[in-house]
Amino acid sequence: MAEALKDGSTYHFERGEVFSHVYMHAAQCCRADYRRQPRPKHIPEVLTKLAQAKDREVAVRLLYPSEVLDGTGPFCAFDLKTLIETGELKPRIFAPSAEPITS
Repeated sequence: MAEALKDGSTYHFERGEVFSHVYMHAAQCCRADYRRQPRPKHIPEVLTKLAQAKDREVAVRLLYPSEVLDGTGPFCAFDLKTLIETGELKPRIFAPSAEPITS
């Protein structure tokens, strides 16, 4: 799959390949949140590229074609609704009693 980025370039990815990286990253962030530990510093490249897409909703739909993207949707370490609306990678809160530790 390919998505046009704001800078005019195109980012290519295979959904099945990157999906597993996004899922594992979310699992690591979830574990860190519940243990009150810092989240991993590495963010899957596909997520940073989705945030840079010309049409972020179309780009996110390439990864999540039918899921509800209201902030509670698919298992991702970032709020996909915010990513679509603003391009910001805002951490999704997995442990509601405490904010994620991102540093």
